[in-house]
Amino acid sequence: MDKQHINAPQETAQQVDEAARLFDEHGNFIRATLRHFVRDPQEQEELYQDLFVYFARKPVPKDTVRVRGWVYRVILDRVRDRKRRQSRYKDRLQDYASKCPPSSGGSNDPLSDEEQVAVVLARINEHLNDRQARAVLYKYRHNLEVEEIARRLNLHPSTVMSYISVGLRKLRTLLNKDDQ
Repeated sequence: MDKQHINAPQETAQQVDEAARLFDEHGNFIRATLRHFVRDPQEQEELYQDLFVYFARKPVPKDTVRVRGWVYRVILDRVRDRKRRQSRYKDRLQDYASKCPPSSGGSNDPLSDEEQVAVVLARINEHLNDRQARAVLYKYRHNLEVEEIARRLNLHPSTVMSYISVGLRKLRTLLNKDDQ
């Protein structure tokens, strides 16, 4: 089993303290930058908390001369990543919607949307091993990032990607058999 490096409690506490100091010193700048890039206050708050966790995990490099410039670059990267994820999610939904036959809403539909989701969830639980099922559900039902899934499952991100890939391949095969 692949395991990520787990920090000692003292090391983790020190990293959190460093992140807290960074936020004490640059918190107003971080909030102002987030307001500039993100209009939704709830999303701003989510990103603010996400940044704290990020800075606790990856402290400011020791050789950084302009801390504020480095923080700005990290914020910009995180905002761009979030917008890309949201865009990919919307694209997947549109792609899925375009491939699904239009629903007439009548009794001709063999399964309602809720029933279709229930069928897919049952297939996931029946045909995927526990880790594959959890990885697929975290990714597509809860829309979590691979790094977050890896943290929750205590695995390396590449292992999580492998579980998702294999799980989706199995599901496609099963669902294609059902369609035929």
